[in-house]
Amino acid sequence: MTLMWKFYIVILINLGVLIGMSSISLAQIEEIRSLLPQLRRQTNVRIFLPRDLTIPGERIYVNAQGDANGYGISLGTHPQCNSNACWMGLLGATRGQRPPADFKQVPLSRGITGYYFAHPRRTSILYWVYDGVLYVIQLKVDEETVIDIANSAIEETLGN
Repeated sequence: MTLMWKFYIVILINLGVLIGMSSISLAQIEEIRSLLPQLRRQTNVRIFLPRDLTIPGERIYVNAQGDANGYGISLGTHPQCNSNACWMGLLGATRGQRPPADFKQVPLSRGITGYYFAHPRRTSILYWVYDGVLYVIQLKVDEETVIDIANSAIEETLGN
């Protein structure tokens, strides 16, 4: 086998991995969106969701619940994840709360200020306040990725 053929095979394998990861991420966001009607009946706060949510690796299971003052969408590698071993992240909101004062301020879309913290367990935590509601995204991603996800959620939710 020539070097060129080996190169093509490596490209095809990598392309297959990228396509697989893309379909996983689209399935994740579609699963979250399928829970929106239930969540909207449970809460009175605006629900911020990104256009896409890419969490590479295993299949991600989604659980959501809400009440009049907020909601939580938990992401895990097990259908009923209740531990750090399977926890992958959280999208949530709570009315009337404030972001932690000691978090790093970062600019977000539409002039919104975000409050970022990198947890020692490689989890990024990003808060922002909109219309008196504290929103949070906690994911096992880097700072740039969590900010991109928050900006996507802000743009998708608030529109043009």
